[in-house]
Amino acid sequence: MDYPDRITRDPDICGGEPVIQGTRVTLRTILASLAEGDSPKALLATVLTACGHDTDTVPEEDLAGKPDPDVWRETQQAGRFLITQDLDFSDIRQFRPARFFAQ
Repeated sequence: MDYPDRITRDPDICGGEPVIQGTRVTLRTILASLAEGDSPKALLATVLTACGHDTDTVPEEDLAGKPDPDVWRETQQAGRFLITQDLDFSDIRQFRPARFFAQ
């Protein structure tokens, strides 16, 4: 990934501070959040929300620590898609691509 494609400056947006392209999320905010101990996962939800996406996290849905099939079922029932680093979800025998929510 080439950062100039993702981080932009515009004098009319946040006073010219570097921001994530298409948002008003400043690079300063992201770095400060990380320095204060926020997780990259929490920051991802923040950036996606700033881009206009409706986001929920596993902890917000009270699914932390639940078995993967339960998380998947709740995701599908809510009509959502799941962004995860949990490689267990890459097992297409258990989580078949044809079985995901799509319109």
